[in-house]
Amino acid sequence: RDTDTAPRFWRRRFLKIVPNYVIVWALAMLVFAAPLTDMTIGLLNLFMVQVWYPDFAINFGVNPAGWSLGVEAVFYLLFPVLFHWIKKIPARRLNLWVVAVVAGIVATPLLSTLLVPAGAMMPTEPDTSINQYFFSYILPLPRVLDFAL
Repeated sequence: RDTDTAPRFWRRRFLKIVPNYVIVWALAMLVFAAPLTDMTIGLLNLFMVQVWYPDFAINFGVNPAGWSLGVEAVFYLLFPVLFHWIKKIPARRLNLWVVAVVAGIVATPLLSTLLVPAGAMMPTEPDTSINQYFFSYILPLPRVLDFAL
């Protein structure tokens, strides 16, 4: 909306996502997670900041699908700035930008493999490093390319 403001946008996103998220978090804690989850991990998940820690127990604690909402929260915080920049791209150059963003998305796992030390491997994917997976898939900043596209 041309007359919209960033605070109004953030308020709408907050009211659409956070109440449901908190209810699901509380239910997950009551039903199964509380006895197995450290309270710090629970709180990191409640406040959707679990995506900033390279630890699967934190990323997927309480509600395993909640990590994606933590990433989405970062997208929504950045949206007004991204939208402002994207609107400035001339129409004749949009295709070039799309190709560049897709190239960045495709390059992210490769760069992660080249730049991030492997460390421990994932138990379910023995050829995949936990650290590299975190930096290319869970960490919000590389995922901003997906959102911008």
